Amino acid sequence: MTKTETSKPQNAARSKSRRRPEERPDEILDAALELFLAQGFHRTTVEQIARAAQLSKGAVYLYFPAKPDLLVALVRRGVGGMADHAAALLRSHQGDPRQALRKLFAQIGQRAQQNPNFAKVPRLILHEVPTSPELAEIYRTEVLDKVLPALVDLLARGVAAGHIRRLDPEMTARCVVGPMLAHLLLSEIFGLQPAAGLQWQSLLETQLSLLDAGLARTADAAARHTNPVNDPELSHVPDLL
Repeated sequence: MTKTETSKPQNAARSKSRRRPEERPDEILDAALELFLAQGFHRTTVEQIARAAQLSKGAVYLYFPAKPDLLVALVRRGVGGMADHAAALLRSHQGDPRQALRKLFAQIGQRAQQNPNFAKVPRLILHEVPTSPELAEIYRTEVLDKVLPALVDLLARGVAAGHIRRLDPEMTARCVVGPMLAHLLLSEIFGLQPAAGLQWQSLLETQLSLLDAGLARTADAAARHTNPVNDPELSHVPDLL
């Protein structure tokens, strides 16, 4: 082996070590996310993450003192900012809630198209929650506890102002968020993917269409859904309870 060939790995290591400090957290998180998805959180060591990021183990601990800190940072980086933005948008909106939902869904769709890693953090949560309950708590604190109350408030205001028909705001909020989680669950846990793949834009457009129809305030729809027992269209359905 020539002197030039021998020096290549050393030069690469020196080049890596000269990276700006502000770049290193993202490089560590990128490495951690890929390893967590490939082999699980508990089976991944800090040494492996450091090696993948081409840094020393001490450098990883400098930015993330404990391995769970990586999970918090991944959630905050992946969806935490979007959650803060979504909550602010929902709470500040005045008028028909469907307008806010259209705007929010458009932004989520744009984010999904621009960022190929968009679904990786939720996917990690779904895979790891059975053995890492702390992940569920992190995701709840950083995402769900911010977005769900804001969504419930938006829907309650929409009902009170007569923009949408009378529905339980909390149950409706779950029906807004639920399809996104179910989309990931079907794909990542059960391996059931749409023929065209995990198309977030298509999912969001379909869900918006259903929400527009379901939230519409019409006398017939309101009467039917407020008291479905009296709905003649449902009279043939057997009582399953």
